[in-house]
Parts: sequence; structure tokens; C-alpha cells
Amino acid sequence: MNARTPGEVGAAAPAVPVAELRQHFKTGKHQLLDDFAAAKASVSAAARLMRLLARHVDGTLQLLWTQSGLAAAAPQAALVAVGGYGRGELFPHSDVDVLVLLPDTRPGDPMPDQPGPLKQAIEAFITACWDIGLEIGSSVRTVRECLDEAAGDVTIQTALLESRWLAGSKTLVRSFDKAFRAAVDPRAFMRAKTLEMRQRHNKYEATLDDVGGILQLIAPLEADGTLVPRGRHLIERDIDKFSVIEHDNVLFGCAALYEFPRENMGEMACLTVSSEAQGTGDGERLLKRIERRARTLGLERLFVLTTRTEHWFLKRGFVHASVDDLPEDKRKLYNWQRKSMVLMKKL
Repeated sequence: MNARTPGEVGAAAPAVPVAELRQHFKTGKHQLLDDFAAAKASVSAAARLMRLLARHVDGTLQLLWTQSGLAAAAPQAALVAVGGYGRGELFPHSDVDVLVLLPDTRPGDPMPDQPGPLKQAIEAFITACWDIGLEIGSSVRTVRECLDEAAGDVTIQTALLESRWLAGSKTLVRSFDKAFRAAVDPRAFMRAKTLEMRQRHNKYEATLDDVGGILQLIAPLEADGTLVPRGRHLIERDIDKFSVIEHDNVLFGCAALYEFPRENMGEMACLTVSSEAQGTGDGERLLKRIERRARTLGLERLFVLTTRTEHWFLKRGFVHASVDDLPEDKRKLYNWQRKSMVLMKKL
């Protein structure tokens, strides 16, 4: 990489090999941490480290945006930092949350979940991030989708309030920011944040005491065919695989992680959020919890089988896969009558 940082490499520069970029990113991060460790401990030194780590990640993401083909495939799109990373500060082991922001579509425009250059470029960008060691939390949304989802979810509102441009169209980001701030009701936002603070989520791994609550949660989805029916004996047998979210001692969400260690893969199954908790971000929290559990177990990929919630997963970094991509034991059990879509995400 010579003396140039990733952010200084222009669109016309030759592509940097993934292995070289991975080493550059790793070396740069370690150097920043070593400099911090050698300096006198202080609040200002810690704040400086967080800013420099964010800049280091910024430059790398900007290069990957160009190398993935997104700059060419979607010149009107933008890459946006959101959440804590959006503030321009990053702890050494924090998640890097980014949004691929797309302009609102018109009839005939390419869609990010349809085969074509746009879909390929988005998948290439997300894959490249993970390949070089950037553990991103990613979503892909149009401006209208962002506004619609934020309208009913204070967690998304909070993340988007702290957003900043990284790459792509600055015009799109400015127009989105203007529309978003016009749509947010400050008083309603403060009421929702206050309620969120009062209803702190007790998140923990499930126990046998949670079996009844899990059965109540999944029963409506089993009845309408969204979930494959599970009896009490299966929930009890697999209870250690479940994570749950509780509000005021009532279960409002659950999800399970099934390991396939031979292929270093995991399946997220039975993701369910109560209708009373829709729009609170519980689904997002469960997904992140399952992803953390999977990484702790050394798994490299997470997959889901779904018949009705494809778009929700695609907006959170999953990509289409085939039955052939599943672990061997899962392929043998695949239900061809349900024709579930296979979606996969690199961890």
C-alpha cells in the first residue's frame, strides 16, 4: 500500500488485493492501539484513539466501496455511517454499522435484491468488508424505506440521527437528512426514548422456565405456516440454543442458533417477535445476539430458511444462497414442499 491510506486511493487507481488490504487494515489498527498503550493514559488520549480508529475504518470502507463496483453500479447511492460509528468515534471492538442508502426507485429501476450489477456490487462490498476483518453491521434501504422503518422504531431513529456520509452521493445523503429530520417529531422521540429507558430489555439465554412463553410466541406463526410446527418436547430439548427478550417478566421475542461445526456454519431459526413489540427493534437485537453467539462459537457463516421475510434479512446483510450451499446434514432435511429461500451472511 506504500505511503497512501485507503481513503487516498482514487477511483482510477488499480485495485488493491484483498490480502494486502487485510494486512494494511490490521497493521494500521494495531499501530493505533500500540501508540495509545505507549502514551500517558488520559481521557483526551482515549478520545483521540476513537477518532483515529473511525478514520482508519472510513478510509478502508471508501476504498472497498469503489473496488466492489458500487460507485459504478449505483452512482446515485451512498454509504452512510450510522449509530455510534456515525458520531465519528469507534471503540477498538465496537461494531461498525453502515447503511447502503439508495434513491427511491421508479418503475424499471434495478432493485438490490434482484439479480444484476447492483445486487452483485452490494454483495461484493459486504463480502470484502468481512474478508479484510471489518465486522460490519449492514443494511440496504431506499430513502423511503428508511423513513418508513424509522417512523415506527425509535432504535432506527436514534441510529439515523447520528448518521454521516462516507462514500457515494453527498446529494442523496443531504436530501435524506433533510427529509428524515422533517419527519421526526422531537416530542414523540423523547417520549419513546424515555419509555425505552424505563423498559430496559432483559436479554439472556433461555431456560426451561421460558418454554411456555416461547410456545405462546410461535403458535400464531406456526398456525399460518410461517414457522415449521415444533412441539413442546423439541423446545425443551433445544432450550439451550434459544435466546429470548423479556419486558417486565413477559417474553416478547425469541430466536435459536443451531450449529453445524463441520462446515463452520450456524442456522438462525424460530426468530419471532410479539406483535405487541413490533417496531421496538427487538428483532434487530435478537439477530445481533445470535450473531455474537455464533462468532463466539467460531462459526463463519449464518444462514436462515424463510418463506415470507426475505426482505427483512436482505436489508441486514444476508444474501441469496442455494440449497447446495447448506451444510450436508441440513441439505438432507430440506423440505422441498415448503420451498424456503436460503439466505446467508458472513460473520
